[in-house]
Amino acid sequence: MTPDAGHEARYRAIAADLAAKIRSGHYSPGEALPPQRELSASYGVTLMTLRQALRELSDERLIVQQPGKGTFVAPPHLAYQLDSLRSLVDDLRKQGHDVRTVVAGRAVRRAPARIAADLRLRPGDTALRLERVREFAGRPAVHTRCPGSAGRWPTRSATATSPPSPSTRLSPTRE
Repeated sequence: MTPDAGHEARYRAIAADLAAKIRSGHYSPGEALPPQRELSASYGVTLMTLRQALRELSDERLIVQQPGKGTFVAPPHLAYQLDSLRSLVDDLRKQGHDVRTVVAGRAVRRAPARIAADLRLRPGDTALRLERVREFAGRPAVHTRCPGSAGRWPTRSATATSPPSPSTRLSPTRE
């Protein structure tokens, strides 16, 4: 093995080890990695070799390097195709992410004419306005307000823990 081949194998092994520690939760999103000098000493390599490993992790979007501050584990990334009809929450859960829905507001009101028409309600009918916040990795990520036909929604206690039934008609709120 040439010296260059050994060097390349070493920095890739370090990158793989650090990536495994990040993915396993040993280092959490937003957490600082140990200083570069400490990492290079613990792996028994030069700073140049360690920096190549960190550059590989940065290219994989696993870490973020902030000059003068340190190297931090990157926040998890959402992988979702916007042109699909699949559920964002289902996709994220399949990727192993914890997604939580918090009902931020719920009110039954007389539907404005435009929304009543969208929901195929008669003028003067009431509609439910549901406001939800989707939390991803413990942080608010998506805020939605949806009107729906008031008679077709589950009870308040069920709304907080489960989505509306598939027969519920929803349309985007216009503000």
